[in-house]
Amino acid sequence: MGEEWEYFISWYKLDREDGYLLWKTGDATDAIYTDADGRIPSFGSISQITEFAKESGITLVHEEPRLQNLDWAKNWLKNPRVFIDCRACLTAWNFFLDVAEGTSRRFAGQSGERRQAWRGKIYDKLFFGTSTGMLLAPPETPPYKPRWNKDERKFIAKVLTQGMQIFRRYVYWVEEV
Repeated sequence: MGEEWEYFISWYKLDREDGYLLWKTGDATDAIYTDADGRIPSFGSISQITEFAKESGITLVHEEPRLQNLDWAKNWLKNPRVFIDCRACLTAWNFFLDVAEGTSRRFAGQSGERRQAWRGKIYDKLFFGTSTGMLLAPPETPPYKPRWNKDERKFIAKVLTQGMQIFRRYVYWVEEV
């Protein structure tokens, strides 16, 4: 028997345009919903994606969608020497992980034996650079502001570039439901 999924609306911004797609979570995996062809349908409004879900027999968990600002990643990639907003970077990385999972594409940001230590170190630095990560620190711990070396920035750029390429390749705009 396959994994049982809960479905949510995911809101993203790319090229200064809002889009909505389905995100699903199960016991072991999170992924962006893909159609029978392995592509990612994207919608221009919450009402449109809600209608699509209803017509497709998908029950949505009603929760306010949180913004996945892919424009941040696109803009940072133009100049990867600038400040890294840990929360924005981690959000994009996680979004692209779910895109890769949904489309069954290999992705530099995924865990794996060869990438585990390098990926984990950078991912952890991003995580602890967020307020959520700081919740795990002892009280009175000053905010963590990670410093990034050239190789770490290069790896982050690889993750965001590859994630953006996968997303752009597989996403398509649904005009009408």
